[in-house]
Amino acid sequence: MSASNVFPVIRSCVVLIALLPTLYACESGPVALAPDGTSMGTTWHARLLTDTLSEASLQKGIQGILDRIETRMSTYRKDSELSRFNASRSTDWYPVSAETARVVAEALRIAGLSDGAFDITVAPLVDLWGFGPDFHPDRIPAQSRIEAALAHTGYKNIEIRSAPPALRKRDPLTQIDLSGIAKGYAVDAVATYLR
Repeated sequence: MSASNVFPVIRSCVVLIALLPTLYACESGPVALAPDGTSMGTTWHARLLTDTLSEASLQKGIQGILDRIETRMSTYRKDSELSRFNASRSTDWYPVSAETARVVAEALRIAGLSDGAFDITVAPLVDLWGFGPDFHPDRIPAQSRIEAALAHTGYKNIEIRSAPPALRKRDPLTQIDLSGIAKGYAVDAVATYLR
């Protein structure tokens, strides 16, 4: 066999050896990925069988979604869209992302269906009782403080506009806490991304 005949055979063998891991991976099927991270004051974990994604890209994609939602809807971050709305004492329309507007609209819909049993304007009460980001009392708040906080609650104090997306307070001291819905929305957003 001449040298010119040997090189094509060697090259074919090298290509075949290089392709073996790929062929084996195709035969073995999807692999289980288990990315995790932190967001919204807690940890998250995902489990997925896939033959198209790497764990690093999956982790980055999920974390990006959760970070985006947190920067919009967190009451623990002073720079979040929601915290800035809460800090405003204006009763003018306050521009927000379409995503925040959708979540607030759904929260207000549920508030209406539940006759106010689910009410996102309880933020002052959440803080007063020590479940918010800043204040952690070691005793039951005085009745006068509870009544003062209650005076600025009520889901009907919030108006929403979808185009352009904005929120408006009827009471300048009303504040929103989306903790009862934002994490569920985040799970839905991640599930949509995974699908």
